[in-house]
Amino acid sequence: MDVKHCIESGLLDKFAKNQTNVEDTKMIENLLLESEELGEALEEILTRLENENFPYEKPIL
Repeated sequence: MDVKHCIESGLLDKFAKNQTNVEDTKMIENLLLESEELGEALEEILTRLENENFPYEKPIL
């Protein structure tokens, strides 16, 4: 799976909300280590969730 798919499919959004399964979580964590673009997208999602007062815990990386 590539970075673009993670972002466009909503998978990264689910990851930010701790709603992904173990396989997807591991895959995204590995991609985050390699992709600055994915990290920036995750930061944007977390900021949006914070602004929406979404009750979530930030993913541990």
